Amino acid sequence: GLPLIPAGYSGYYFVPRMAKERGKTWQKMKKLDPPFEKVLSFVSKHSEIRPKLDAKALSDELEGAASRVELMEKAKEMASEPSTWRNIAVAVVLLLLTSFFFWQRSKRRRRGGAEESATTSSTTTTTAAAAA
Repeated sequence: GLPLIPAGYSGYYFVPRMAKERGKTWQKMKKLDPPFEKVLSFVSKHSEIRPKLDAKALSDELEGAASRVELMEKAKEMASEPSTWRNIAVAVVLLLLTSFFFWQRSKRRRRGGAEESATTSSTTTTTAAAAA
């Protein structure tokens, strides 16, 4: 059997497929609690699959998946907090008020420009009538 590992430590063993029938023995990592990259390279080294595992690419893929899961958990946590929704509501109201203010302002400018051009055309008509 496999030797015992002290409590609180992680040990890694690699046992080849059909080890007894093939006369193979298990392999043990020398260091207890190694970094994950070392575990992946250990598995890659002793693995019998072809082509060999790319430990670096697998590590990058696992890190990316773990970071996406952490990001989703953080987003769910933020969404469950009432203060988040209160802040979103305040931001939406401020955005609506600002939009309304600029809409009213542009409406006044357009109305003011229309009144000015109407005054100019009536003055021109009056001047033309007086000249005749």
